[in-house]
Amino acid sequence: YTNLGQHKNAEPLLNQSLEISKKVIGLEHPFTTTVLNNLGLLYSNLGQYKNAEPLLNQSLEISKKVYGLKHPKTAMLQNNLGYLYVYLGQYEKAEPLLTQSLEISKKVNGLEHPLTSRILNNLGLLYEGLGQYEEAEPLFKQALEISKKVYGLKHPLTSQILNDLGLLYNNLGQYEEAAPLFKQALEIGKKIYGLEHPDTAL
Repeated sequence: YTNLGQHKNAEPLLNQSLEISKKVIGLEHPFTTTVLNNLGLLYSNLGQYKNAEPLLNQSLEISKKVYGLKHPKTAMLQNNLGYLYVYLGQYEKAEPLLTQSLEISKKVNGLEHPLTSRILNNLGLLYEGLGQYEEAEPLFKQALEISKKVYGLKHPLTSQILNDLGLLYNNLGQYEEAAPLFKQALEIGKKIYGLEHPDTAL
């Protein structure tokens, strides 16, 4: 349901899954961590940030205990929480999470990996939010190149990064650079989701 943009249908299922998981296998278990993360991301997508933050925090803390700091799962959860803080404009909280997440991902996954690409893109959003456009641009470009290599052009991550890079150029008044990026991102979105999906509408 979440992948289809049907977030309200997903919410009761994830809440039920979380309750069962806590009762059957306990809180400090990899599966419980995953459910907490998914529920946190769902609330984030619904704009319920006060509900999202404690779930993503809890998921990360459990992952640190279960997997340790230098693990791809922990890096992914740091990225998710960091992205939430970027979206909320809480850049001082976001930066250490994303920086540490990037270092772990590069060591464990390598540079040409989807998670590394996502973190680079989120760091680009962070620096753009801080008005540090010169730092943001190469991060977006690197994220885009990795996503193209890993996924190709017809993928949601590639579309997202194209859109984010387009927004950066738009904010800089570089409209000729922004327009083809927006167009390409929209075309990819239409092919993947169709016209009636929330991501395409955006």
